[in-house]
Amino acid sequence: MKRLREKMEDILLLFFLAGMAIVMIFQVISRYVLKDTPAFTEELVRYLFIWSTFLSIPFSIKYKLDVRIRLFPISKKLDRAVHVFLMLVFLGLFVATIPNLQYASWSHETSPALGLPMFYVHLAPAVGFALAFLRSWERARGSD
Repeated sequence: MKRLREKMEDILLLFFLAGMAIVMIFQVISRYVLKDTPAFTEELVRYLFIWSTFLSIPFSIKYKLDVRIRLFPISKKLDRAVHVFLMLVFLGLFVATIPNLQYASWSHETSPALGLPMFYVHLAPAVGFALAFLRSWERARGSD
């Protein structure tokens, strides 16, 4: 279970990237060979991209891919304080997504081409920010 938790973002991001590539290749082939593009392909790629965008936040925290300009050496205490601050920011962003999730679950709105409940699209920011909170907490604790 611990290994799955450690590699969760990696596996999901790989799945989403491969899915986007396969669907886009199918879209191009169908456009030029069949002279017709299925309507669902563009929407599916868009939703996979949304999910991969929000999952890349905890991925970049986990692998320390955040953008920094190292002009001055930063102490471990200051680095930990920055991650505690980020942890609180991600917790606030997660809480801010809850009304959108409630609206999406109550409205029963579906996407036009796929018929997918929009709840799953609105779930991406919540999952991304929750995982970013957990990864920031791990970094702040020092258990990289």
